[in-house]
Amino acid sequence: KARSLGAKTIILEVDTYGGLVTSGLDISRFLKNQTDLHVIAFVNSKAISAGAMIAMACDELIMTPSGTLGDCAPIQVSPGEGGMVNMSPTERSKAESPILADFLESAQRNGHDPLLACAMVSLPYSVHWVQDETGARRFVSDLDYKKLTDYGSWKPVPNEPDPIDSDKTLLTLHSAQAARYGVSNGNANSAEELASQRGVTIIDRFDDGIGDG
Repeated sequence: KARSLGAKTIILEVDTYGGLVTSGLDISRFLKNQTDLHVIAFVNSKAISAGAMIAMACDELIMTPSGTLGDCAPIQVSPGEGGMVNMSPTERSKAESPILADFLESAQRNGHDPLLACAMVSLPYSVHWVQDETGARRFVSDLDYKKLTDYGSWKPVPNEPDPIDSDKTLLTLHSAQAARYGVSNGNANSAEELASQRGVTIIDRFDDGIGDG
């Protein structure tokens, strides 16, 4: 419908706690295949779990000033039990593998740091933000952090948490963090404000209908 109206830019409004991994992967792949359109994810409040996967797949990512993004580890739910099921290390590795691959591809395509992307999906990843005496900055793992700070001139970036994310938590970013870390391209309070920032005109809006999940 958007193409038939001559649209070249799509603002995809994302506000979700997530859903099925398979659906998230399908939507991510669909978005990446729209090579003739520029798709901007507008995180209007939250893009959690599969929502983060979808937002990261877009060409650009814009958030509301109070938006949240991340926390995309896969979980298993038992329909009969009504709760989460503990996965063995092999099961978790199998479930995480396609999600990690998708996040890494999105990071590479859209200029995000791959370590930040991985930290949203899997616990073993830790992230430190460091800088040297010239002001150059890098995101590094625990191992690289120790090497750089023990034997080099690198130090944690001032006024930032260190680590940004530990190996016992999943990375979840608020709007200001996402902008500072290069994950988002800025903030907007509404799709209309975002369109104005980009110098484009909204020619139509397509909302979920009955049966859309």
